[in-house]
Amino acid sequence: MYLLLSLGMFARQLTSFDPVSISLSNATWSTLVASFVIGLALLPPAIRWVNGKKKTPSWEQVITGFSIGFFIDLTSHSILTKIWHALAH
Repeated sequence: MYLLLSLGMFARQLTSFDPVSISLSNATWSTLVASFVIGLALLPPAIRWVNGKKKTPSWEQVITGFSIGFFIDLTSHSILTKIWHALAH
């Protein structure tokens, strides 16, 4: 689950939504390592939430781990960008 959570964050770093495209220019070792470090901080609450629903391994846990990582990075980027623009003006 940790691997998928971190890979979800890493995959979001490669994805642009202006038109949806994937850019490998952000595929650096530092981005990958940062995704794994942030994944360590996010993992305990995510595991408690997912394992509270099902005790046996399932595809739901696989998809949830990746999705949580991807969407946490997406929403935090959107929120921080809006805050930064508001403070800059």
